[in-house]
Amino acid sequence: MHDPSTWLGDLVAYALFGLVADSGAGAALHCFVMDVPSMFALLVLAICARSLLHTPILAGAGLRGRARPPKGECR
Repeated sequence: MHDPSTWLGDLVAYALFGLVADSGAGAALHCFVMDVPSMFALLVLAICARSLLHTPILAGAGLRGRARPPKGECR
């Protein structure tokens, strides 16, 4: 059974563009279409993990001790 990225690569490279699997362009497009969604998913996971690690509660700073400036003033 094919995984979804292989199915998507086959669909785009061979069915949509009509390239041959033995050609360099067909193999390159198939590889590109297979790899880009997984790289994008890893990037999203890394960004989410970084944002979770830098939240004030998880970073140990807490919300106490941070006075908000009065309305209309900037820091």
